[in-house]
Amino acid sequence: MSDKGHHFCEHMMTAPWSCGERDCPVGWHLSTYFLDSESESGYSVSPYGDGDFEDISEDEIPTCEEHSRAWSEYHRHVLRTGEEPLEEYIGVRGHYSQPQTWQLKIETSPDGPRLQGARRGARGPWTKEIPKHVYEFMELEKTEQGEFVLTEYTQEDPELGESWYWDVLSRKTEEWTPQRARTCAAQGILRLKIDVPRSDIAVQQDLKRHALESLKRQNL
Repeated sequence: MSDKGHHFCEHMMTAPWSCGERDCPVGWHLSTYFLDSESESGYSVSPYGDGDFEDISEDEIPTCEEHSRAWSEYHRHVLRTGEEPLEEYIGVRGHYSQPQTWQLKIETSPDGPRLQGARRGARGPWTKEIPKHVYEFMELEKTEQGEFVLTEYTQEDPELGESWYWDVLSRKTEEWTPQRARTCAAQGILRLKIDVPRSDIAVQQDLKRHALESLKRQNL
């Protein structure tokens, strides 16, 4: 079947398999089978799904029954352990998106623009402590003194000085709504969506539910 003028390679199927090796950090792997014009037999497999191919004979291609059995064994493993090492269950998420609102005050200082105050949810007392995802989004960095100032790498044009930063804070974007903006100070509302990890128990429950539904669809 070799055709040196044109390489033809078509995906046939994927099948999970367990290596059974104790020192393997995963334990399960995903073999991908192909119709391959460069193979003498016309077939090849990537045993680990990493792009390395091996020529195989036609009788080494799993039958429909063998393919179904391989997946049922994998689903049973997930159902039994609550672990899904191949990350094939796309519908099960380890994180959820959480909206978060901050009111921020930034003013100039000898070290450049600096956080003067912050309030979670735009209410309550002002504080000078903000989480990493907030100060990184605002292009601030935490100093040894615990203050949050404009990072040096954002000073793209020395001739502009700080003016570009105050200009950015004066404009409304999807995340930032200015409340007050001057040439050396700004106040506004920051709205972000952050990824929050779900509990291990919740994720395992969803994985087991997905595995059970997959087995039911196979009538196994």
